[in-house]
Amino acid sequence: MLIAGLGIGGLLVLTGAFYGRIREITLPGGAGLKLGDLPEEKEQELDKAVVAKAEAKAGDVTAPVEAEALAAEARSQAQLIFQQRYWGAIPRPPQNDLDQIAAEAVERAHKILT
Repeated sequence: MLIAGLGIGGLLVLTGAFYGRIREITLPGGAGLKLGDLPEEKEQELDKAVVAKAEAKAGDVTAPVEAEALAAEARSQAQLIFQQRYWGAIPRPPQNDLDQIAAEAVERAHKILT
């Protein structure tokens, strides 16, 4: 009984400590739950915003970067930024937050590629 109590207590402590980083829970038997994924329509909106901002930034004469490479890196940066800002079952950020995430992602990607 004591070992079971300590095991469950340890599990609860670790879950509380790492809750913000948990993205997927898979149970034995194949059942699972993904947390913090952006809904498909919001994912498309974010992708459009990232591509538009990447194309605009790629035209910068001071530090030219290929638009496709910048957009690809900005997509991965946008996912990281999104995961830092939003967590929970089904996040639904407003459009202006997606635009801010896209702008920050393009800036990070531009710094990485130049």
